[in-house]
Amino acid sequence: MRNCVFRGVFILIVFQTFVVSKIFSQCVATTIFKEDFGTGSNGFGPALASNITSYNYNATGSLADGEYSIRKTAAPLNGQSIYATWHNGFDHTGNNGYMMVINASYTAGKFYETQINNLCSGSTIKFSAWLANLLKLGVSDPLDPIVKFEIKSAVTGVVLGSYTTSTISRYTSFTWEQLGFNIVLPIGESSVILTIYNNQAGGLGNDLVLDDIEFSICGADISPSTSGTYLNSNSLCVGNSITINAGIVNQYYSNPAMQWQSSVDSTSWFNIVGANLSTYTINNCTTNDSKWYRFLIAEPNNINSANCRTTSSPIRLNVFNKKPVQLQHKNLYCVGDTIQIKNLTAAFQYNWKGPNGFTSTNGLVLLNNVSTNQQGYYSLQTITEGGCINFDSSLINIKLNQISPALPDSLVLCNNATSSLSATNSNITKWLWSNGDTSQQINISTAGFYWVRVWDNVCMASDTTIVKTNRTPLVNLGGNQTICFSEILKLNASDVVTSSYLWNTGSTDSVLNITNSGTYSVVVSNECGSANSSVDIIVKPCANQIFVPSAFSPNNDFKNEVLKAKAYFPITDFVFRIYNRLGQIIFLSTDINKGWNGEINNKKAPVGVYIWELSYKKNAEVFRQNGTTVLMQ
Repeated sequence: MRNCVFRGVFILIVFQTFVVSKIFSQCVATTIFKEDFGTGSNGFGPALASNITSYNYNATGSLADGEYSIRKTAAPLNGQSIYATWHNGFDHTGNNGYMMVINASYTAGKFYETQINNLCSGSTIKFSAWLANLLKLGVSDPLDPIVKFEIKSAVTGVVLGSYTTSTISRYTSFTWEQLGFNIVLPIGESSVILTIYNNQAGGLGNDLVLDDIEFSICGADISPSTSGTYLNSNSLCVGNSITINAGIVNQYYSNPAMQWQSSVDSTSWFNIVGANLSTYTINNCTTNDSKWYRFLIAEPNNINSANCRTTSSPIRLNVFNKKPVQLQHKNLYCVGDTIQIKNLTAAFQYNWKGPNGFTSTNGLVLLNNVSTNQQGYYSLQTITEGGCINFDSSLINIKLNQISPALPDSLVLCNNATSSLSATNSNITKWLWSNGDTSQQINISTAGFYWVRVWDNVCMASDTTIVKTNRTPLVNLGGNQTICFSEILKLNASDVVTSSYLWNTGSTDSVLNITNSGTYSVVVSNECGSANSSVDIIVKPCANQIFVPSAFSPNNDFKNEVLKAKAYFPITDFVFRIYNRLGQIIFLSTDINKGWNGEINNKKAPVGVYIWELSYKKNAEVFRQNGTTVLMQ
């Protein structure tokens, strides 16, 4: 009952949870009847038939006492009013569905009744329904719903079971509760009448919603499994045996009947004669036993009724024929070859064995660079679909390689000569040269990389060689020469084809520096031969005075960088001095090979004229010279 209403625009915020009551025993159930009050695009659904409820139908507005609605939410849909004390939850089923919203009457009495047919005689029936208290936790309305469920025989009217709830709890958010109980349907009974009563009388409150009324048959918890299959794959090989166990964990049948069925398409099922136990064994399987299998359990009178029995999930059994081992390989191998043995039939598992403890689990055997100790029988065991095992073996022969081309590592053709390459061996039956020739011997006149491959009836061998061309080296030191004292003459014996030089001085360089008089000779050599040459060199004095340049330019252009003296005759006790304009000595050297670099105290000297003087002994007589030089940029 409601004495006041709230009018105006409302915002619907839904908090919805679910609670399962413990008042009925859970079971593995097959649903036979379900009332979820339908679905639709409108916010409300059609009224129930008059024989189901005596309450008045209110499609969209706020519900008065003794009224109900079929809606998606507990809120009114006309936008005019809403009970502030009510939750605005959605239906339990979901999927855009409806629920029955009830404002219970002042007078206790039934508000829902329906007949359920086609139930399973003699079976345990599970009844359940989902209810929720519309009153929010903490509101002042005093009354909470109390509901009574009653199930009676549709034929005799005898009550088969009933349950009266305590007050349905309030929650801070909209919360569904599943309530119900189990009954055993007597033999001969297949229809019952469900009645739901408001067991709370009058007052403020007593408002609830109802959804998802279900009748289910309690059957058995079945988890079928097989034993005897290959790696638990439900497959096996012909000739083996298999047992299928129904795996019954819990069941509600007082005197259960059992039946195994088979199917070739998982659609049309047929009873297996004599297969009436919880296990079914097939001995000495054939490919005709490759089928679908399932297990049925029910009360004896219901085993053939699809709605009144428990049916296991189907198991697909596959029985496979053995597949032969077909080894493929060459008849004869040569030492150094790669042996390849493969099985032409695919398998799940390969187990190879061979000489010297060889084992492998690969599908393909590859043995590189084999030797004669790997000769012998190689066997293969395969496991194919269904765990079928098969076996075969084959002899592998390996012969010694008795052919060898034996080409030289390298060959030099001197002075435009020609030569030949040959590969001869009494066992060779076939040749192939890098130039395409197929004879035992080829003539060559050009440099390059040459190879040959040779065969007998089994083995192959190859060899390579590098052919180079060259000539005898040339050398000419020229005519006899006279040079001045302190000059250096370079005798050059270089030739691009020469590989070694030997001078009569012992030097092995291609160029010899000459500073003394004498006869000089050289021998030049390579793989094509040798040549020699000789020359007479005279060294003599060429001047009466030491030469000093009149100018120099230390500007890092690698020309005239240093001012130094040069003597073309033998001297001793050499002293060289350089003065600035003030008469100060800025450079002194007693080594004729060392000169002034144009710096004073590691700094560049000014450009200009500088005075020099030098002294030396020639044939024990002292000589002096002086002069000037210009320091340029």
